[in-house]
Amino acid sequence: MIRSLNRWAFGLIASTALTTQVFAFGWDNDNCCDPCCNQGCWGDVGVGVELLLWQPCIDDLDYAVTSSATIATGSTVSGKTRFVEHDYEPGVRITLELPNAWCDWGLRTSYTYLSDTARNSVRGAQGTINPTLMHPALLSATVGMIRANSEHKFTYQTWDLLLTSEYCFRQCHAFKPFFGLEFVSIDREVNFSTGSVDTVPATMGEYAGTTRWDGDYWGIGFKAGTEYAYDFCNCWQFYTKASGTLTAGELCDETRFNANAAGVTTNLTYKYDECVLVPGWHVALGFRYDDCWCGHDITASVGYEFLQWLNAPNVRRFKSNAITTSSGLASSASTGSIAFHGFNFGLGVTF
Repeated sequence: MIRSLNRWAFGLIASTALTTQVFAFGWDNDNCCDPCCNQGCWGDVGVGVELLLWQPCIDDLDYAVTSSATIATGSTVSGKTRFVEHDYEPGVRITLELPNAWCDWGLRTSYTYLSDTARNSVRGAQGTINPTLMHPALLSATVGMIRANSEHKFTYQTWDLLLTSEYCFRQCHAFKPFFGLEFVSIDREVNFSTGSVDTVPATMGEYAGTTRWDGDYWGIGFKAGTEYAYDFCNCWQFYTKASGTLTAGELCDETRFNANAAGVTTNLTYKYDECVLVPGWHVALGFRYDDCWCGHDITASVGYEFLQWLNAPNVRRFKSNAITTSSGLASSASTGSIAFHGFNFGLGVTF
């Protein structure tokens, strides 16, 4: 995580240095940049809608290890690890902007929403599946399973409120730095089940277990970045943008285990709330078409973007406690990385 933070900090510093260097060269208005440098103190209102097609890349979504041989009690498990994988999923981002809320300062707010549920399951010969999401203390007297099923849900939302300022110079180049506040909400849920038989056990030697994990984070913090655009042809632009965010907020986590061995049920529950800092970075690039139709500024865009949040909620793993099966020690952190990459397709209009 430290290396990722260092890369994020280096990118932000490099972006700031590049912007400063551009200022040092001096600004020179060009007709190609009009009308971005010739707007009045009270600007128009812009509304944009973007369809997002993102693939989530999330840490630690494994749920079982499958072996070619029967797993014996107390043996070292080796085999193929099974994961829940998300495909490209649709989302939406809505933007409202006052390009010149007051003279050279603009005001922009946007809301992003993406939600998805992914499932995976595996079956094998008796005793060849080792579940990685069950508390090991509840498996201490049990050999490998015959089945394992896992479901992962998440809902990702952000809302920001930013001040912007646009600068045109030389041959159709424009920079648009921005800064302000961003609110982030990441809600995740894992539902897992496993068993040595297909039904709830009732006889000696049969086993079934479930795990339910809920991890919700909300936080608010400072966001800063810049956008660069180049008008390479009439009405056509190439754009790229980068930003960094640091939020502070609350992480609420709950894990519930249920095991039924030969008709005897055991339940374990772990709950905790903690204050965490969640930094994030976001980069994007693409092409934009901008023209005036019927007295309104119409924009269409297509791009590709990457974003990542560090220290976000993550499934916590436990190790067994030799004293009693009703307690356990955490063997992994409660936070990890959640990232997205993919396309955006946007339409906008300025009134």
